[in-house]
Amino acid sequence: MKKEYRPSGRTVEEVLMSSRESFFRKNGHYATEEEAVNLTEEVRKEIRREREKKMSDFADSIKVSAPAFTKIKHISRNNGEALEVSDWRCEYIGMVGILRLYMIADGEYKGYCTAEFAGMYRLETSLGIPETVSNSIKLTTKNSVYEFGLIDTPIKESNDK
Repeated sequence: MKKEYRPSGRTVEEVLMSSRESFFRKNGHYATEEEAVNLTEEVRKEIRREREKKMSDFADSIKVSAPAFTKIKHISRNNGEALEVSDWRCEYIGMVGILRLYMIADGEYKGYCTAEFAGMYRLETSLGIPETVSNSIKLTTKNSVYEFGLIDTPIKESNDK
């Protein structure tokens, strides 16, 4: 059986044994079946708290760029093959919209982009490696290479009047 470690550094079995032993020290006997159900629920709560903390830490590590107007200059496959006309990526080339770049603090892939266009079109890339090339952003993902040309026009935030 493979041990699955939690963010606390302990396995589920170790957390359960620790709970069982603390119950024994507190009550002078090991848990009955009914008490064991309560212990299991306590372990579930601890795991849920650890998971929520980990997700919160991950969300705090994401940095979002200011929105910018963009025109999608180029999209290609990462393996160098030419795009076919029927490829879903083709419909986005040349579109103008609002770009946001989300940067993540760690890992091989450092960020991803979303671009919103008129007519309810939305492009969201997978994680990739962003780089700045003159007045554009190039994002290389596992399967695609995107080049977003930046258009120098200020964007009003939704709370601006």
